[in-house]
Amino acid sequence: MLLNNLLELLGFPKDGGVRSLTFACIEIGDMKFWKSGCQSSRDAKLLIAGPGDAGACGRLASALHVEDRVIFAGQTRDSWKYYAAGDIFLLPTKYEAFGLAILEAMATGLPVLVSVRAGAAELIRDGVNGMRIERPTDSAAIAAKIESLLKDRDLRRRLGHHGRLTALEYNWDRVAEQTANVYDGAMSRSKRHPYVAAATPAA
Repeated sequence: MLLNNLLELLGFPKDGGVRSLTFACIEIGDMKFWKSGCQSSRDAKLLIAGPGDAGACGRLASALHVEDRVIFAGQTRDSWKYYAAGDIFLLPTKYEAFGLAILEAMATGLPVLVSVRAGAAELIRDGVNGMRIERPTDSAAIAAKIESLLKDRDLRRRLGHHGRLTALEYNWDRVAEQTANVYDGAMSRSKRHPYVAAATPAA
């Protein structure tokens, strides 16, 4: 019921007709790929989440003639709702130290399409547990990958399945264990090789 209500709020038909939702965390200026990236599904919509100017988003969408297929959700703490409604997660960032949202999306089984400039892209094997964007400024390449995902449900399911398995390997228990191991290793080395400060005689 929650999912149906959310989809209706986003403008999808109540009758359960064809619908595709790409959930994207992108900068406003990076919307150009959407003009040609949803040709296989004219009902596909792009939902943009994150900080930004909704007015600028609307003006750019109008200039690209895709205003009826773009939704600007703004900043949200309820990303899980959009993961549940989405078909693809997209993050064509120019820089992201890690990108926790990528792992969140993978954990929900969403196929992810992310820039290699996001730290979490190191976890993704292209075409196996997600897709990588080599150049986040290459709108044509991004559009082609979106197109391939939108028209191939089996591909989305396969990437989503393997992506979820990858994400589950990086739960907080494992992160805490690995962090503790790093500290234990550092402590062991310091005991074997204590640091000796060299005093410089005063002139």
